[in-house]
Formats: sequence, C-alpha cells, structure tokens
Amino acid sequence: MDIKVRPARRADADAISRVVLAALRTSNARDYPVSVIERVQLSFSPSAIERLMQQRRM
Repeated sequence: MDIKVRPARRADADAISRVVLAALRTSNARDYPVSVIERVQLSFSPSAIERLMQQRRM
C-alpha cells in the first residue's frame, strides 16, 4: 500500500471534524461529564476546523 500525506484542505474539514468528534465521544465520554463533551465539541465543528487550518498547518 502506498500512502501519501498532504496538508489538510478546506474540503477536508467535514471529514476531519467527524473523526475528531467520534474519537472525543468514544475515548473521552467515560472520563468527562456530558456537559464538558458538548462544550469541547464546539471547538471541532467543521467551521472551527477551517479556522484552525488558517492558524496552523494540519
């Protein structure tokens, strides 16, 4: 298998958001109350991911 890594593009924001949110709900749900998970989720919406892309290389 040949894998190529490239910088994230705006078109990737939805998929990145889905992966991060799934990991958050799966991995962190046992350690934090629902209110914390819901608040943290706001930081990883597709639009938030797009803003992060403008600030750093992803």
